[in-house]
Amino acid sequence: MKDLNHLASLGIKIMAGHTDANYYELREAAKNNLNGFTHLFNAMSQMSAREPGAVGAALDFDNLYASIIVDLHHVHHSLIELAYQKNPSVNCSLFLTLWQQSIMENQPLNFMMKLSVNKTDVLRMPKENWLDPL
Repeated sequence: MKDLNHLASLGIKIMAGHTDANYYELREAAKNNLNGFTHLFNAMSQMSAREPGAVGAALDFDNLYASIIVDLHHVHHSLIELAYQKNPSVNCSLFLTLWQQSIMENQPLNFMMKLSVNKTDVLRMPKENWLDPL
């Protein structure tokens, strides 16, 4: 944890991603300048009945950010909705990531999604706006 505090003192934002850390390790990291989680649900320890894992920590810890890939290939739409429902207020700490692999490989994107913004500038994703991957 000393390393996390040192990195934070340099102004570096610390995100847990592609991690097998458990809930308790991440709770300790959150006390020591962890800012959030990268790619929620992907390549991280999953929730189970007795171990919430990194996914459970990301959904449970207040005041931390979590990015989630919303291409409907990496994460099922029901899990995106679940993550959003965790904190749908103006202070929502969930942010969306579009996977750029297709762009980097000069391939057309193989998904479509409609998004809308309400009066409070909170991203809303009504179920009728989800489109299946092409």
